[in-house]
Amino acid sequence: MALRLRVFPLVLLLLLTGCSMTPERLAKTVEKKTAKLKGYYAELDAVVYSMDDEQRYTVRQWVQFPDRWRIEVDFAGEQQIFVCDGEQIWVHQVGIKEYYRFDAHRAGEIPSPFLLVGYLEEMIKAESFTLHGRQKKDHLNCYLISYSGPVSGESVTIYLEAKRLFPVSVETLQGKEVLNRLNCTHLVLNPTFEAELFNFEPEAGSEVSAHCLTRPLSLEEAKSEWPLPVYMPRYLPPGAKLFSITRSVEEGKEQLILIFDGISGFILVQKEKTNNPVHATPGLVEVNIGGYSGLYQKNRLEDLNTLWWSNETNDFILSGHIQLDEMLKIAESLEAE
Repeated sequence: MALRLRVFPLVLLLLLTGCSMTPERLAKTVEKKTAKLKGYYAELDAVVYSMDDEQRYTVRQWVQFPDRWRIEVDFAGEQQIFVCDGEQIWVHQVGIKEYYRFDAHRAGEIPSPFLLVGYLEEMIKAESFTLHGRQKKDHLNCYLISYSGPVSGESVTIYLEAKRLFPVSVETLQGKEVLNRLNCTHLVLNPTFEAELFNFEPEAGSEVSAHCLTRPLSLEEAKSEWPLPVYMPRYLPPGAKLFSITRSVEEGKEQLILIFDGISGFILVQKEKTNNPVHATPGLVEVNIGGYSGLYQKNRLEDLNTLWWSNETNDFILSGHIQLDEMLKIAESLEAE
């Protein structure tokens, strides 16, 4: 009996040591469990911080793996809806008869805001992450994890529920400054979805402002096939570079789309001048671009900003996660090839 009593603590110690979680083991377990998921539904409280104030959002997201999702974001009485049907991403603000359409296969073209599984995928793909052990979060047992974000100097902290291995809280920081904080208030794994959730039907009379990608062109092909001058920026933000050139047809009008990749990436759309006014929305600001009048809209969600202007022959749209001063530098540097 004495021998058994001496052996039992040793066996228990070995079991506890053998079952201890490591970052590598956790990443593999999360990856396997996520691969078995059919989808999820989540409700979030999101806070985005700036130097001046903070903005609070209520977020609902429906995700059906591998490639269909819907996100509804409510802020100060306004609602913005993002829908991906597996082929295209639609962005629409309720009450405004204008929407954006993007190619879903160009993942870097537009973010899916506050998508929980996106942080999980970032964690799995990270070169390394730190496992800080277990902590309680809203009465749930969680793994506390941190890893370097995609932007230089950025870090992400995740509370990963230990039982379901899914994020219930996410915090993004730039240095020591908190950029945003997400708290999941309701989570259902593998629910049943109606197919209509992932379909988008524009309101009657709506107009599309599309970045709809077709086939990539070289600059020489774009110049030879395009009936108007092709305008290229002579100034680019640090890290930005031309990624692709494409053409598409929307509302019977052809448009040329230049995508610049990188941390300060952006999209430049140019088409024949139409004299159609930009739909007036709250926050639209008039700006001067090299002697031409333009309009600037700072999107309150995810800092996706847009600039509209025209010269004698072309309409231009510049959209990206860059500030107004950088957008103006790009716009003023445009020259015909």
